[in-house]
Amino acid sequence: MRVTNNMLINNLKKNLNMGLGRMQRVHNQMSSGKRFSVPSDDPVGVARSLKLRADLNENRQFKKNAEDALSWLETTETALMQIKEVLQRARELAVQGANGVISTEDSQKIAEEAAQLRDQLVSLGNSTYVGKHIFAGYRTDRAPVELNADGSLSYSGDTGQIMYQVGVSDILQANLTAPDIFEAGG
Repeated sequence: MRVTNNMLINNLKKNLNMGLGRMQRVHNQMSSGKRFSVPSDDPVGVARSLKLRADLNENRQFKKNAEDALSWLETTETALMQIKEVLQRARELAVQGANGVISTEDSQKIAEEAAQLRDQLVSLGNSTYVGKHIFAGYRTDRAPVELNADGSLSYSGDTGQIMYQVGVSDILQANLTAPDIFEAGG
């Protein structure tokens, strides 16, 4: 086969155009900061990029869930510590009242303080975190512990467990209900 000048010139132009095309693509990648602009540039790279983006979004959600669960648990812990203090004081009053050598006036004062402690327990049983009642199960939109006219307490929440997914296979329960705390054996 005979190589002519036209063949040499055409090969040179073809090679120059291919080089310019590659240079244009690299220039576009550098100026945009993106490895590809259309999926056909690198199908495998696009698939990896989409997977990494999905994983990153999933991890962001897990982090947000973990932070929210931690805040919920911290609020619960604070309320439980306060409940413990109130119950400790109620125990002290019960021991003092059972002494048998107190006056009627002292007995009345103990009864008044016990009523205040009961009201404080109702308030703590209705504690909230970002507007949600933490001891109400799923019914977080309304106060779960109510003081009845006869002085008894009633619970209007449910036994739902608030769960947070904090990892691919890690699910965390973030709540207790009032019956879990106040009922014997709960």
